[in-house]
Amino acid sequence: MVKKIWYVWCVLLLAGPQISWVQAGGGQSFLVMGTAEIQGEGGRNARSRAEQVALSRAVERFVLESLPESRIASSLTMLDPLWEEKPDGYIREFRILGTVQEGNRYHLVARVLPDGEKLTRRMKELGLGFSSLPGVLFMVSEQGLMDDAPRKWWVPDASISRTGGRTMEAMVTVMGQAGFHVILPDNRPLFSFEAEAPSVLDTREARRMGALFGAPVVLVGRARVEPGGNVMGDSKQSFRASVLLVALHTETGDVLAETEDFLVVVNENPSAGERDALYEAGRRAAARISPELQAAWSRKAGEDSLVREIRMDIGGDSFLTRFAHFRRALNEVEGVISIERREITAQGMDVRVRYRGRGNDLATALMGLSYDRFGVRISDVEEDRMRVTLVASP
Repeated sequence: MVKKIWYVWCVLLLAGPQISWVQAGGGQSFLVMGTAEIQGEGGRNARSRAEQVALSRAVERFVLESLPESRIASSLTMLDPLWEEKPDGYIREFRILGTVQEGNRYHLVARVLPDGEKLTRRMKELGLGFSSLPGVLFMVSEQGLMDDAPRKWWVPDASISRTGGRTMEAMVTVMGQAGFHVILPDNRPLFSFEAEAPSVLDTREARRMGALFGAPVVLVGRARVEPGGNVMGDSKQSFRASVLLVALHTETGDVLAETEDFLVVVNENPSAGERDALYEAGRRAAARISPELQAAWSRKAGEDSLVREIRMDIGGDSFLTRFAHFRRALNEVEGVISIERREITAQGMDVRVRYRGRGNDLATALMGLSYDRFGVRISDVEEDRMRVTLVASP
């Protein structure tokens, strides 16, 4: 019996038109299977339910294949609204290639072509952008009317989920629509067993969290709502929300953009007033900081395109003892990003300098520095290499 069913299944698949739909700008089709249980109606509705299963699987496959593996874990929660929607609106082509009934189950195989443009647009609305803009991690505390202290997700025994409160909810929506990839923190440990959680969120801790979750930018801030002091009649009252948001570059700690604002909302219900105030504060702050961060990131990308690694072959008598002072002086040169020692021998040292400019420019800058009881002799200068001999002062 099993062999017979398998034979019928194969015949149905082979009999169907085996086509590959690839449309310009539309993406590529693929095969999916849908299965539904026959529930006493003689299979009349089982087929339509199996079709819906196949459509849903096609949408899921397209979305998951569109995401880098490193982003899937942090994106699942953000995709929940999409999974709840009917998949029909996200499909361009649907063609059934074969069906079979096995016991009380109905199976079908279909070739499906998802509507990539619609799905990409929807994913962007949910905070999953497809652009050159960076991934952002939100570390925004929130303090409501009844909270004694700000609530934070990045502390032990946090009183707020890692997806944040109403403020972060609004920020995620706005930044996602602007094209940023919003990184939602998963359940990985935030601290090693030996380390204690810091009592204050400073730049160093924010950068550590950004590196932990692979976020090029960390948005640090706070939001607070309190009574506004205005009352009308017996019920209407005002609520004042304040918000501060700062965008930090994870690698360097530089402030890329910042904004501070406050607003007042009026509501008869304190809980509703609190929610509205926090949400609107987050929305406005994100809307203000988004274009500034976009511009800052574009400038940074342009600057980074000019950065090159320059090899310095450093030698000379007593070069080891003189190198510490030389390195301090080199760090003061405008355009120097980092200095790394690669190899040390008795004859010299291989040093790599990340520099925003050419080797000739760096050599010229070195000639203009003053050193402590020694000088430099520079030779064999190329765009990405030079020889520097540390010599005693005359």
